[in-house]
Amino acid sequence: MVNVGDVLWLFAGTIRDPKMKMHACVYVDDGIFFRINSKSHFPGSILITQEEHPFLKWDSYLECGGPIEFDVSEIEESFEREWGVAGQLSDKALQEMGSHIETVRQLTRAEKQKFKDSIRRECERRGI
Repeated sequence: MVNVGDVLWLFAGTIRDPKMKMHACVYVDDGIFFRINSKSHFPGSILITQEEHPFLKWDSYLECGGPIEFDVSEIEESFEREWGVAGQLSDKALQEMGSHIETVRQLTRAEKQKFKDSIRRECERRGI
């Protein structure tokens, strides 16, 4: 089962060079993830450090302005691969993502509320 903040290797088919990339879960019920990128190309991105996330090769960016929906089979396939589950966002990164979402202009008001509620529940589950 996937939780908010889990980082999975999922196929990024909409990028210029389609390939497997890391994505962080933001909303479990609809399979919504934010892509992790090595550069801050996209508005609404936040820094996630390699120091707090040892599964990263270098400091990277969580693209909070571009939610991507994956279907259940794609998520399940990630769990079946030995390397499919990269790790989990740190407590600090999860809280920062929750705070940052309100400022992301690319998200609708409904998306912002849904994602913030989802992140808040995960923070409560983690005890942070």
